[in-house]
Amino acid sequence: MSVKMNRIISGSPVRPIAVGEPALIRETDRLRRTTPVMDVRRVSASEIRFETRNTQYVLKVQPCKSRKENCT
Repeated sequence: MSVKMNRIISGSPVRPIAVGEPALIRETDRLRRTTPVMDVRRVSASEIRFETRNTQYVLKVQPCKSRKENCT
């Protein structure tokens, strides 16, 4: 059994985070694309916890700053 990295990030999902698909997260200065999601553990208005093959993520959801951003 391998040890997974834990990563806390802040941003907004570009599309819903779904098992089998890479997560796309708009952060302040970049767009993060993960490897395919293996499990979505918790979803709330302020936080999404999900897991990829190598990393367990805690996404602190930030509100969209403009109408042009595609937020879920």
